[in-house]
Amino acid sequence: MSLAGDTALERVAEDRWRGEVSERWWIQRGPFGGYLSAFLVRAGIEVVDDPARLPRSFTVHFVDAPQAGPLDVIATPERVGRSTTALSLRLEQEGRPVALALAGFAAWRDGEPEWADLKPPGAPPPDDCPPLKRVDGAPRFHDRFAIRWVDGGFPGHPVERARNLAWLRLEEGGPLDHLAVTAMSDGWMPAAFSKLGRFAIVPTFDLTIHFRAPLPVDGEWLLADYRSAVSAGGAWEEDGELWAQDGTLVAQSRQLAMMREPR
Repeated sequence: MSLAGDTALERVAEDRWRGEVSERWWIQRGPFGGYLSAFLVRAGIEVVDDPARLPRSFTVHFVDAPQAGPLDVIATPERVGRSTTALSLRLEQEGRPVALALAGFAAWRDGEPEWADLKPPGAPPPDDCPPLKRVDGAPRFHDRFAIRWVDGGFPGHPVERARNLAWLRLEEGGPLDHLAVTAMSDGWMPAAFSKLGRFAIVPTFDLTIHFRAPLPVDGEWLLADYRSAVSAGGAWEEDGELWAQDGTLVAQSRQLAMMREPR
């Protein structure tokens, strides 16, 4: 059982791949968005087929929840320029859309103007943080991650700010590559749960990931910082950062999700 195995793709046409959705990444009635996004990013890497031209920006809108079983991934190069490639991507199941996405690929260019005013949050090393096990009511996909809790609220213990901070890695380990970073950019626990102190139904409308370092990065863990400032009209936003153990900013993410009470 691994993310790489559960997002394996078989090319069936020039711009089409076939994969298999696994229930190991389930929330309530479907898989979590980071898992579905990994199919799309993986197809994008295959169609670009250039190790020097890396994923830099990825935005996906989730249209419908798929069932466990076969899934089609379509990746279309919309423009291949001298330094960037623009793609459109989609997931389909039995002919119906599941997710629609756009992605931009570009080479990593050293020597350009750089600044880093954003600093990693303070956190003890992963080995000094308590491991977190899935509790009753938590989504099934939490079993696919090793989680070391650092700060924030949790069910039964609300806090004032909608924020959680934890060390993450895939349960099976492996490289911190584009697949792992894509999956972890959807968060291990929605920041809203920290403020609510309980579970809610929070399906994602859209997710954007900006990859901020060449991947894979060294180390075993990523420090995941997720926070939200506003919930209104049945929707809330979440901003996230993933930091490598050496303090490198690996990815930034933003998503808009719905807010529903369990029935």
